[in-house]
This record gives sequence, C-alpha cells and structure tokens, in this order.
Amino acid sequence: MKRKLFSYLALTALLLSNIKCSKESQPDNKKSNDSLTASTVVAPKIIYTDINPDTVLYSGAVYNLDINNDGIADFTISNNKSSVELSCLGNNEVLIDSALNTLSALSSNINIGATGLWKNSSLLITSYTSHIGGCGPTGNHASGGCTDYVDKGPFPNQAAAFLGLRIHKGLNTYYAWARLTTRLPYITGKSVPLASFIVSIQDYAYNSGTGLPILAGQMQ
Repeated sequence: MKRKLFSYLALTALLLSNIKCSKESQPDNKKSNDSLTASTVVAPKIIYTDINPDTVLYSGAVYNLDINNDGIADFTISNNKSSVELSCLGNNEVLIDSALNTLSALSSNINIGATGLWKNSSLLITSYTSHIGGCGPTGNHASGGCTDYVDKGPFPNQAAAFLGLRIHKGLNTYYAWARLTTRLPYITGKSVPLASFIVSIQDYAYNSGTGLPILAGQMQ
C-alpha cells in the first residue's frame, strides 16, 4: 500500500513539473503583439511620383490625376483646345488665389497646408480669347484691323508652376502638389495661335502624414 501511494505521489509531482515547464516555455503573446505594433508604425513622409516621360495633353485629351496612386482619380486636367481646366473629384480641393478667386500658380517652396483658401470646383488653368484690334508690323489681315488672341488665366503660356492640392480619404486629409506647364504655340510672325494649348504634366507628390503640409516641389 505504501509503495502504491509513493508511486502515485511521484507521478503527480512529475505531471505538475511538466505543466510548469510548459507554461514557462509559452511566448508572451501580449508582449509580442505590442512589439509588432510598434515596429509597423510608419512615419509620415513625402511620396513623390515622377511622370517619365511627361504626359502631354493635346486638344480633347483628359488626364486623371491620382495623387496617392490608389487607383482612384482625385482630379482631372482637361485640354479643351482654347482652355485648360482642373476639376476636383469627390470632395477634393485646390488652393486658390483669394484676391482673384482663381486657382493659384505656385512657385517652388511655397507652403501648402491648412492655411489658405481651398475650393472644390472646376477651375480654369489657362485659356485664350480673341478680340478685334489694330495690326502691328506683322499684321495678319490686309486691312480692316486684326484679330488678336490673348492667353489668360493663372497659367498663361508660362514655364512650369505648381498646383496646391488637398485630398480627402475617409476622415484623413492630405496635402499635395502637381507640376505642369501650358504652352500656346503661335504661327510665326502672327498673333494667331495653332490648334490648341499643349499641356505637360511632369510630376506630383503628397505628404503621407494626415493634415501635415508640404512645400511646392518638395520630393523628400
């Protein structure tokens, strides 16, 4: 009887020892998960996209501008021959000139953020209009005055400039820029333009930190 009792106690002690060792060998899941979460936090950064080669829009062409490259267009740029327009899709917005109520053609290093006036609309990038006026030395009509074509708008036949853009994804807001040029070729020696504007879309970038600003032209 004593031998059986001793055997039973020895077996019980062995089982308890195995259970303790098993518990000690189990990983601390909470600690491991916390560590994983900490290691996967991504710091805000500038996400830059170079369009190479540049996208060139001729008359009738439309470009879908997808700032954060998620497959969903945020803006469209349309070449309508005598005008070029930017359209904000969804509730996305463009930075505008508060004095002129037109979109702003920004130079490099201008801050793009919460300050400033933002608008969700379709806005003119550039256009040309015609009017009857006197002829200069290279007049394009023999008599009776000339038809002069005047390009106007925030991007009037100029070198590259930046659009200030704001996109909304769910509850998050991101600030961005896009660089483009517009060119209105003319018939040599006359004020009559060729078929339409030529628009070149060169590159764009956004700050991946929600609500954080970006500088026009900032790439990193």
